[in-house]
Amino acid sequence: VARGLSNMEAIESATIRGAELMGWEDYIGSIAPGKIADLIVVEKDPLEDIQRLLELRMVIQNGRVVWLKHGQMPVHDGAPLPQLYPSWMSLRSK
Repeated sequence: VARGLSNMEAIESATIRGAELMGWEDYIGSIAPGKIADLIVVEKDPLEDIQRLLELRMVIQNGRVVWLKHGQMPVHDGAPLPQLYPSWMSLRSK
């Protein structure tokens, strides 16, 4: 943004454009069926102020909530969900 990008262009550069550069756009970079579901949920619209991307409400990795705003760790079948997952590493071999 400091280099003249709009907020939307900055977000796209960090998501879909990066995935395209790596040739991984079929797997990551946007929200679509069949893609790896990694995303953040923020409190307010980052298109109005890019700094709002720092106001996290939730982190979702591989389609599962792994962090909530107040630090509660969600559980699945009584066990904490994993903090990290290695599945994206397999994309490097494609």
